[in-house]
Amino acid sequence: MMSPGLRQDIACLRRDDAGGALWWHWVWSGPTRDAPGELEPLCPADEIETAAERITRVLALLVQETDA
Repeated sequence: MMSPGLRQDIACLRRDDAGGALWWHWVWSGPTRDAPGELEPLCPADEIETAAERITRVLALLVQETDA
């Protein structure tokens, strides 16, 4: 049974195309349950406020959608 709750995974990983710098990434579900997650760059790891604002915006939208 799958959890009815909403969640969004975030990962802090090195980006080869950014000189090995650490970046926050969204981790989106793969096309199937067994597929690895798909990564989308969010922002450099040292931009903590930017990451927090963007994460808050996404989570706020998810909550609003469930209230409808």
